Amino acid sequence: MDTTEIIAALRDRYPAGKGEWSFFTEVPNGTGSNKDRSCDALAMNLWPSKGLVLHGHEVKASRSDWQKEMQDPSKAEAFARYCDYWWIVAPNDVLKIEELPTDWGWICPLESGSTKVRKPANKRTPEAWTREFLAGLMRSISKADSLEKAVREAQNKHYQLGYKSGLEVGKKSIERDWEKDRLKIRVEELEALVGEFEKWQRICRVTTRDVTHVRQSAQRLVSGLQSLIDMAESVDFGLVPQDH
Repeated sequence: MDTTEIIAALRDRYPAGKGEWSFFTEVPNGTGSNKDRSCDALAMNLWPSKGLVLHGHEVKASRSDWQKEMQDPSKAEAFARYCDYWWIVAPNDVLKIEELPTDWGWICPLESGSTKVRKPANKRTPEAWTREFLAGLMRSISKADSLEKAVREAQNKHYQLGYKSGLEVGKKSIERDWEKDRLKIRVEELEALVGEFEKWQRICRVTTRDVTHVRQSAQRLVSGLQSLIDMAESVDFGLVPQDH
């Protein structure tokens, strides 16, 4: 699993749906020149009944990454000292339980997208937050708010584009249906002319009377056929690709 997948699994461990958790990633320990380290993820419980505890997490996606961390585990104290619990979040093959410092816990992300605690973290006695740490946390909140705003603006923009496109398609569809209905009426009129012509054709077999009427019916038939041809050329039934 890569870091993105691990963070996604960790985020699901601290759901915000019921207002219980607040979850942030890439939290710096300060701003400007005061920043020298970032925490991969912080999760704070927002319910007083649960103690308002703060969990810190360091994500390790590979064995080599973990070994580099173990060369100087004291670096984690830049954040761990403010947390009630400190966790390493890593797949099963990245580390061994006996390699963990005493107070650290191990959360293992699973292929299913869930997580499992391989080693519980010991409760720590956190230090009071400094202004530098609080500034770094506020910076993360501001970035999250900006990202959420950008997402909403993008959604609204695409909604408006989709709405406009839908109106245009609907208008064309209505016009197309109207043309087809008009053509249907003309076809019905033509069928009536054909019927009249055939009727007078049968009469002509037994008498030569009303030849003029027959001629007029034939002329209306020709006119109707021409009208049908003209209208068919102006209506797209989806059989001929249109140029865009």
